Formats: sequence, structure tokens, C-alpha cells
Amino acid sequence: MNPSRLPRYTASPVEPEVFDALKRALPDGWVAWHSLRFTYGPNQLFREIDFLVLVPQHGLIVIEVKGGHDWRREDGHWYRGKRYVGKTGP
Repeated sequence: MNPSRLPRYTASPVEPEVFDALKRALPDGWVAWHSLRFTYGPNQLFREIDFLVLVPQHGLIVIEVKGGHDWRREDGHWYRGKRYVGKTGP
């Protein structure tokens, strides 16, 4: 795991849990990086990859961590906390 300790504060209560889980459970030879920052696009806007995992002989896994409580009403409308995020089904 790179870095070997959680490097800085994160507003996400879930990200430290994912960090610890990856650090404990990565198979031998796999490598993970946490909080990779980069710029992108014509305006070079700041972006971040929460976790990037190298799987030898196969490729990379990019993990975006989201926290909060997602729930669905009986009519198919989804919410993240109190914020409406969409509808599934007809």
C-alpha cells in the first residue's frame, strides 16, 4: 500500500476503512496507491483517484469511494441521504 499510512485527512468516513481493508487483504504482488492527484482537460482541473490497484499480468483497478446512506423508495426513486439521485425501472 502506498503510502503505508493514511496520508491526510479525508472528509469521507468510508475512505479510511477501504484503505485499511486493502492494506490488510491485497494479494501478494498486487500494489495499491491511495489519493493520486492529477489535472485533466483544457482547464487542467484538479482531480483525484481514491485508490489505484495494480493487478500484475492483468491491469489496473480504479476505485472511487463513496460514503453515505443510499436508499430506494417503493416507487423506484433513489436517494443518497436526503439528495435525490435518480429512478430505476419504468
